Amino acid sequence: MDKIRASNIELLRIFAIFIIIVHHFCVHGIFDYQHLSFNKIYFINNLISVIFAFGGKIGASIFVLISGYYLIDLKFKLSHFLNIFLKTFIYSFLIYFIFSYFNIFTIPNYLKIENFLPLDFGYWFIGTYLVLYLLFPCINSFINAISENSLKYFLFILLILWYVFEFFGFKCSFSNLGCFIYLYIIGACIKKQKINILNNLKYLLIISIVSLIFIVFFCTAMLGRQDIVNLWSFSFLFDLNSIFVLVFSLTIFNIFLKLKFKQNKILNYISSSVLGIYLIHDNCIVRKFLWKDILNVADCIKSEYYIFYVLVISFCVFLICFLLDSIFSYFYGKIFLNMFNKTDKINM
Repeated sequence: MDKIRASNIELLRIFAIFIIIVHHFCVHGIFDYQHLSFNKIYFINNLISVIFAFGGKIGASIFVLISGYYLIDLKFKLSHFLNIFLKTFIYSFLIYFIFSYFNIFTIPNYLKIENFLPLDFGYWFIGTYLVLYLLFPCINSFINAISENSLKYFLFILLILWYVFEFFGFKCSFSNLGCFIYLYIIGACIKKQKINILNNLKYLLIISIVSLIFIVFFCTAMLGRQDIVNLWSFSFLFDLNSIFVLVFSLTIFNIFLKLKFKQNKILNYISSSVLGIYLIHDNCIVRKFLWKDILNVADCIKSEYYIFYVLVISFCVFLICFLLDSIFSYFYGKIFLNMFNKTDKINM
């Protein structure tokens, strides 16, 4: 049986999935449909959209950091792998069945392919994470065997190649899996306190504040240019291998590590649904239907209350998906819990 996890980390999981939803509000609801305008309200709201768009990869990075923080002391469990794998496919099938049976809208063939190949197309995070999970025992052996100086050198070289060089347009064989392994190792190092700078919250806060100021000034200047036709022009700032995303993720992770409070069953229960919340709201079929057809959030960009709409709508999406996953998890646990308990005996 797994140890009860600290509620400050569970709160971090909730925060991470919420900023991922905010990110999806912007990139799927605004970026995909919004062209730039030099109207003052549009200008401010577009700047807000770019800032909020950082939430997606920051949230994803935080989840990988949490994995490294915990898994460095654990063994491989087949039940954990099967749970994520099975839940992903069941959700994909259920969503397709519901949309098809009730004829909610005509599903294009390319979305059908994405939906039934969720690890390749539908959920990039899940596919990459499952590979990382298969590899983590080997990564743990590497971390425990390598000297502290060699580990620092290893992380520094990859930082330069994958985060600095790639940021300036030099291609250095970056991949999502490579980045996940890098973040996993950092999370493990924070747990083991192997590299002091990774645990230095004061230093990270200073870098984060300077980075945020730079991003605001940079985006403000760029939004005024005539050749910037849409907000996707800023995507390089908040990609998975953005140095800014790495800094913000580490800072937020350390902030929540510093929080100390007693076990909170409500927080722990809510955090148990973060996977389901992700699988529901970012399903490739649900995505367009949610942000475009139901909510039509692109219209919110016109409002002076835009930031309020982003946060409230994102919270409502979070809440509804949490309730749906709670219902799903009740029946899912009844059916598959015994099977997972048996597979727990298979360890590495």
